[in-house]
Amino acid sequence: MHSFFDMQKNTRDNQDPWMSLINLMLGLMMVFFFIAIVFMSNNLQDKKMPSFDDEIQNETQASIYHALQKEFQTEILKWNAHLDKNTLSFDFLSSDLYFIEGGKKLSEKYEKILSDFFPRYINVIKTFRDDIEELRIEAHTSTNWKLDSTEEEAYFNNLRLSQIKTGEVFQFVYGLVPKETYWIKRNVIAVGFSSSKARIVKGIEDTQKSKRISFRVILEKGIFREDEGKNEIID
Repeated sequence: MHSFFDMQKNTRDNQDPWMSLINLMLGLMMVFFFIAIVFMSNNLQDKKMPSFDDEIQNETQASIYHALQKEFQTEILKWNAHLDKNTLSFDFLSSDLYFIEGGKKLSEKYEKILSDFFPRYINVIKTFRDDIEELRIEAHTSTNWKLDSTEEEAYFNNLRLSQIKTGEVFQFVYGLVPKETYWIKRNVIAVGFSSSKARIVKGIEDTQKSKRISFRVILEKGIFREDEGKNEIID
């Protein structure tokens, strides 16, 4: 006959493997728990703490914006223009007004504006040349074309038109600052975007704001990362 103490010993012996397994599982859970905390903490720090390079670029972006704003504050409204602080894009809106012959040749009015604008513009941004990757002259169109055109036909016809427009603008401004042609030739590019970045306001396209000529500063490491292929949404 087993004694009471023998029965307790057998019970402990039977429970020991299960207790060991439970303790092991608890230990592993604690390890994974601490790993998860460390991982989440690092992610939060990455999101909240910008890198040194990002801080410098943000400061440069702000400096360029304020310098351009100060230089053209009296002309922006008169020229029906807009300076975007997030993209450093100086937009001449309703660009149809600045072209003749079906939008393929600069009007005298726009030539006068560009003759005033571009030398001053280059004078402002040349201070920041070491931080600039490129200067873009962009032409944008609305999605409109002939009523019987398909969406693809309208896009590619507008693409050709936008390429012609930006080429005309670049060719005209190229010689306006003779001392800077070396830098301009190597750092300024002309891009026709067609309607790929049409301006959408509350789900409806603003055709006049979609039609624009933009002078846009791209910083060296590209602090602007909006989707180039998507329509720009304005709340």
